[in-house]
This record gives sequence, C-alpha cells and structure tokens, in this order.
Amino acid sequence: MGIKKPCSKKLYRELLSHAHAEQETVYAKAEERIDRSKLTQAHEEHADIEQRLNTLRTVDPSSPERESQLQDLEDHVTHHVEEEEETLFKEMQNTFSEEEAEGMGKAFHEVKERKMKELEEKMPR
Repeated sequence: MGIKKPCSKKLYRELLSHAHAEQETVYAKAEERIDRSKLTQAHEEHADIEQRLNTLRTVDPSSPERESQLQDLEDHVTHHVEEEEETLFKEMQNTFSEEEAEGMGKAFHEVKERKMKELEEKMPR
C-alpha cells in the first residue's frame, strides 16, 4: 500500500465523515422503522473503524506496522460494507419508498460534506 501521511489524513476524513453522516441520516431514519437491535452491529463497526483510524494516525508512516494496520483497516471496512449491503440496506429497500431513499441519500451527502469541512478545519496542517 505505502500510504503516506497526507493521504492518511484524506483517508481519515473520508471514512470518518462517511460514518458520521451515515449515522446521522441513514441510521437515524432506519431506527424509525427497523428494529434498533439490527443497527447495533453497524454502530459498533463504525466505532471500531473510528478507533482503528485514530490508532493509525499515531503510527509513523515509515513504521513496518503501518502496512499491517492499513490492511487491517481495509479488511474491517470491507467487512462492514458487505454486512451493511447484505442485511441493513436490503431491509431498508423493503421498508422505505424510492422517494424516501433519495431523500436519505441527499441528506447523507450534505451531512458528509459538512463533516468533511469540519474535520479539515480541526486537523493540523
């Protein structure tokens, strides 16, 4: 992989803003009509990914352990996406109308953009 520090900032912002936007928009709407227990795993996976991102940010880019931590993060993100698509999103497709889904998508992108800007402002240059 060989990701350098500036790229890790971008990775951090992208994944974290995505997770927070998803929780504020998609998961919040899902909780209105889907059993909350079905969202517990998704919330836990987001927390786990965020913890891994925070740990990764403290590792020296030239450290040998960085490569394995990046691979570990990739594996966890991939697992989360697969789980989400196979369970939660399928149930949401059967629960929400196309119009509602489009509204959630629009809200998600707006919140993600705002979160990206907030993270950019908080991160050291």
